[in-house]
Amino acid sequence: MSGPSIILEIPVEILNTVFKIEKEDPLKPIMDVMKSTKKTDSNSQSVFRLRALSKSSSSSSQMNEFPTVVLRDLWKGKYWTMKQFGLSLAKNIIGSIHQLEPIERLDVGKSEGHVKDLAAPFLGWFAKQSEIDRKEIQGHVRLESMAAGGEVIYLRTKISQKEDRTGRKFWIYEEGPFKQLVSNHIDQLPGFEMDELEVTEDGHNWPFSPEVMALRDLRTKIKHSSVAVAKQRQSKNEKSKHAAEHLQNEVLKEAQQILDTIRERIEEDKRPRLNQVKQVVGFRQDMWDAAQEVINSSKKQVFVLTSFSNPKFSTDVAEMLAEASNGRDLELLLSFGEPDRGRSPEDIKNTKKYITELSKDERLNIKGGVSAVSNHSKIIISDTGVIFICSCNLFSGSLESGVIESGLVIHDAECAKVILNAVIDEKWVSDALSVQFDELYSRVKSIESTPYSPELSGIISEIKSNIKKGEFWYAIPKLERMLMEIAERPIWSLIRTLDHRPFMGDCIERFENRLVMASDGLRSNGLDKASIQRIGVRASEHDATIHLWWGRHAPNSRPFDAIDERGRKEAKGRLTELRTLNKNQSGKGSWKLIPRNSNEPMETHSKMFIIDDLRLMITSDNTLSFGDTEIERGDAGELGIVIDNPRLAFQTRGSMELWLPNGAVIPQDHTRWWALLAEEVSLNTENLFDKTSLMETLDSFIERIESSDWLKTRWENEMESGSDEMGVINKLALGGKFGMYSIAESNTSRGNKSRLSPDQLEDAVISLAIKNRWHIQIDHSIDNALITALSQYKSKTGTRPHFIKQGRRDYKLSYKSKKLHMEFDEEFVIPYLEKHRKEVLREIDSLFDFNLEISWSLTGKGQKLHDFSNSFGVDEEITPETWANSLIQFMANPGIFEFISQPYNRMVASEPKLKLGKGMLAKFVDEECNEYLEWVKRKGKLLVRRRIL
Repeated sequence: MSGPSIILEIPVEILNTVFKIEKEDPLKPIMDVMKSTKKTDSNSQSVFRLRALSKSSSSSSQMNEFPTVVLRDLWKGKYWTMKQFGLSLAKNIIGSIHQLEPIERLDVGKSEGHVKDLAAPFLGWFAKQSEIDRKEIQGHVRLESMAAGGEVIYLRTKISQKEDRTGRKFWIYEEGPFKQLVSNHIDQLPGFEMDELEVTEDGHNWPFSPEVMALRDLRTKIKHSSVAVAKQRQSKNEKSKHAAEHLQNEVLKEAQQILDTIRERIEEDKRPRLNQVKQVVGFRQDMWDAAQEVINSSKKQVFVLTSFSNPKFSTDVAEMLAEASNGRDLELLLSFGEPDRGRSPEDIKNTKKYITELSKDERLNIKGGVSAVSNHSKIIISDTGVIFICSCNLFSGSLESGVIESGLVIHDAECAKVILNAVIDEKWVSDALSVQFDELYSRVKSIESTPYSPELSGIISEIKSNIKKGEFWYAIPKLERMLMEIAERPIWSLIRTLDHRPFMGDCIERFENRLVMASDGLRSNGLDKASIQRIGVRASEHDATIHLWWGRHAPNSRPFDAIDERGRKEAKGRLTELRTLNKNQSGKGSWKLIPRNSNEPMETHSKMFIIDDLRLMITSDNTLSFGDTEIERGDAGELGIVIDNPRLAFQTRGSMELWLPNGAVIPQDHTRWWALLAEEVSLNTENLFDKTSLMETLDSFIERIESSDWLKTRWENEMESGSDEMGVINKLALGGKFGMYSIAESNTSRGNKSRLSPDQLEDAVISLAIKNRWHIQIDHSIDNALITALSQYKSKTGTRPHFIKQGRRDYKLSYKSKKLHMEFDEEFVIPYLEKHRKEVLREIDSLFDFNLEISWSLTGKGQKLHDFSNSFGVDEEITPETWANSLIQFMANPGIFEFISQPYNRMVASEPKLKLGKGMLAKFVDEECNEYLEWVKRKGKLLVRRRIL
């Protein structure tokens, strides 16, 4: 709905200027010295004035004068070319007129500080005319003269008011000058304020992180270049050759620009980044494994926000919670959202009864209730800042469920604080939990964030050197890898209830190669005709692939009830709309729709968006089922999180496709097997950068496949058919080329192998990432860790600093050898460190993603370093009891079921003679260690714990 048009009359003044361009700068040596000190802001106005005004006319032949008319608006004081003048609307345009009050005009006698802004609109023109590089031209420009050009003039722009279907009103630019100015500032004018509930759906609210944007631009250039080279090889004519060479040069230009600007772009982007995150895709048991990980990470309390309860499965839930609590007096705070409470008032009564029954279990310390406001979110947060956000209703279904779910486990206290704030804002905490929730919130708020900064100097210099030497085949993949490694601490945003529809619009406007959308259902309110048209246009422009994953019921199953039958019929209609559009657009562009022909549900309950295998959003919201009004979606709150992490986005797609029906995946696409191998690596390592034996990882990988009939059949058809053993291994190794993981020839090797020879297999290692590109600002972090460990010695009044900060100290960290040595001037510090050694080591270890050898001494006194590294050896005869007890010592928590690969690999590394033969691990645990170990198999994974007598 549109309102009447309004003509804005925007005041402007004309400035007659003369700029001079000098190609040489006599003071360049001085400016170089200033830059080398790194103490001066090179972008400040004072430095710019010095650079511009100090240039002498030592060589008049190298100067060029540029008389220029500059337009300055008297609304915000910005500078423009005269192009805006020509866009002003005629006097006879219909609409009410609103004339803006002009701000103060520019004092042309005091213009030195405006030189940079005055010249900005003309820099491209100056660069072209003077043949100076666009990046350097600003430093060669100075203002020769400037004069005012007469009276204030008013330029006319047309705007109108729009109203969306929810009743929210907003202003849009229609025609005339200053489009950018009007769009950015119209809502700041008195009388033009926008509705507070306005949700912008312009598709540009969630820009990519700097590294992901750079990665996409680089890959786009590479793709076009590769296509041109292929055509040139086929045609072998000069025109094609020149086109290919041009596009290859474009790739190099893009690479150079990224290398020159990426550090600054990262530092300028102030959005938060996650410390650590991993994806979880699987079934309800896998979601409970992740939930237990978060619960086990807590010290005293954990908050669980979920949707529904079902007493039929309360015994399984109690077992899962007890297993995670592991005998600790851990306070479990349960808040149930009951999103259908308006339609089913009995649900609240039944859930309260469910909580009462669950609380009677003597192993559990449960406080719970129904949230004050209806919600459909699924979140778990520990008091240590660990988070699980997912699609799964953990408390209302069977652990044997075969429905696919998805989630993210996040270790980041700042993210936890933001989510807890959202929970408070939305009133998703039960009144019965208010006191306990406040305690947990205070604990999380007290966690200090760890400062990080990008460590890129060495790799940027290295890649530039490769390019200079003409080693493009080496430099470009290395640059891609660097950008992906930066994204391992991904930028993130919380997606709240009313953000979901705008975010879906953003995804549609942003994708180029691939768009994945997953939801419980496909309905006309969610996947409406307008969205389908936009998807089709975008997909056609870019020859893209669209994936739609929907439906919790099994393919070819009978509808559960009348509601399910209507839902399936509506989903078929949505898919038919897309297929019809695809068919009608076949002449305009070649885009693919997955599923190709099937209208069957896919036995998935996941809710996600994946853009170009670069960005991942996991949520509780069935966005493709509902519109953006309360009538369409109900009043239940939702929560999701978007992260810009190419590896996790790619892996999540592959992990989902591993279990989806054949009609919902691309045949013979190896991505799903790469994703499974990446999951195996994560189970065998403690952090992204740990290397583990490729052959041992492949052994457990194959064991998982063979334990599932579904995986085994697919594997044989897709990977083993027509390939020998090395052929299969190299199909998997190719995943390293696309950034799913990294394979090296040995522990000491650098680089990333995407093809292996048989003699390289024995020593080959695999990790999820090669290099951590983020450097902890170590002094600040270690100070805080020591103060936390020695908190009992804080000043009671707070008037003096902690004794750790009272003397000089020096922290020497070696990432290569994984050692930290701390030196202190004050002798009295050492006894306190010795006395509280356990607490000190624990707090410092929590800062790093790897085991650290820590030592300390006094400065300059040559004190012998203390070595606190652990060692373990087995001297006695190896019996099943000895073997099992050894394994238990290497488990993170022997009382909780743990995937066996991690403790087994640590044990074997410490004592090689405990290693079992190939394929013997599961058999030995089952047949020989049953008296000492309990075990279960979940999704092909062998999990063990100490037998509890």
